[in-house]
Amino acid sequence: MSQENVERVRAALLLVEREGPEAILGNLDPDIEWIADRSDMGQVVCWGHEGVVRSFAELSEGFEDFGFETDRLIDPVTAS
Repeated sequence: MSQENVERVRAALLLVEREGPEAILGNLDPDIEWIADRSDMGQVVCWGHEGVVRSFAELSEGFEDFGFETDRLIDPVTAS
């Protein structure tokens, strides 16, 4: 993953943490296929902007404080 893409992903995560997932929707295709890898449910696939928002809502459900702490970012295309 290029350093430019790493910084874009970090910036997007910060936006989601501060303003909610709606803050990044303008950067996502309206027909996006959003794949969330959840340890408790495996991979969950959502579609469209509504799916992205729903995915984050489900992920943060039950937490008073919700945020991200990123140790490293891995390009799934080149990681295999």
